[in-house]
Amino acid sequence: MRTEGITLDQGNPSWLSPVIADIVASTSGAIVANVLPNDQHAIWTIITSYVLWRTSVPMALVILAVYYHRLMIHDILPGQVAVASFIANGPLGMGAAAIQLLGQVALKVFARNDFIPQAPIAGQFFYLTGILTALVLWGFALAWLFFGLAILTRRQITFNLTWWAFTFPLGVFTVATTTLVQELP
Repeated sequence: MRTEGITLDQGNPSWLSPVIADIVASTSGAIVANVLPNDQHAIWTIITSYVLWRTSVPMALVILAVYYHRLMIHDILPGQVAVASFIANGPLGMGAAAIQLLGQVALKVFARNDFIPQAPIAGQFFYLTGILTALVLWGFALAWLFFGLAILTRRQITFNLTWWAFTFPLGVFTVATTTLVQELP
């Protein structure tokens, strides 16, 4: 994984791009499992989606730690690339939405299935754990949103192609927010 010529001061949130795909796939798996007519297929889709989530979100957190280290040691991102700071919200927002949706579908599917004797209790556990984990990820994403805004205020930025870095991260942060609002009292 080592590449010649890449140093920490060149690090940026685009390093998160490879792991975001698995987080999106786990979210899609939750949506698909919710509509599958066969509970056995739904269970395996849920399990696969949890595996995808659990392999990608921790890796995203490691990459974010490296990026945070880069921000503390070196200068913030230069000029027009500063907008990329918002990419950090992508895996956090999508991860929060995914874990909530997986908990919801686990609660629904496990309650009507007896693949293990304690399946209904396991469904409740995954549901509650999903909400709590999503709340932590959402809070972390909120902190990165403020970091991104702080970086933008320190740079003169004109409209250009890098502004696409706003769309996905802020969109999935909004999805995570609305999903949390629907679940919390």
